[in-house]
Amino acid sequence: SYQLICQIPEQVKAAFTISGQAVGELAACQPALPVALHHLHGTGDTEMPINGRVTISGKKINSLTDTLARFRQINGCASTYEEIEPKQLQTAGNLATRFEYQGCLKVTGYTLVETTEHQPDYIKTELHTLMHTLFDSAF
Repeated sequence: SYQLICQIPEQVKAAFTISGQAVGELAACQPALPVALHHLHGTGDTEMPINGRVTISGKKINSLTDTLARFRQINGCASTYEEIEPKQLQTAGNLATRFEYQGCLKVTGYTLVETTEHQPDYIKTELHTLMHTLFDSAF
């Protein structure tokens, strides 16, 4: 999703990412247009850690903080955000808290789920609702 936003933003109205930060140098991402974005991530995901990592092949996977900071710049967001009340997003009962940055040209936010799994069992109707929130705002 992040690669598409960076390379062909004119063809992407919105992107919903699940447990994957931007790869490579963030400064190289210079889209001409803002793109609505929402990132969903488990707080304890060890396969794709929030703090980023370097892959075996040497590719840099940026931290969630750095990734979101870059896309806040791209979308003209303030550093302030609204925190939306936690809700159950997984069948295991784990809570998810949504954050939306303010003043953005296009909706920009993220959701953190209290889980260590990389691919948890999401409640499909809740995940669908979260995705629709983003996509409805982008069109």
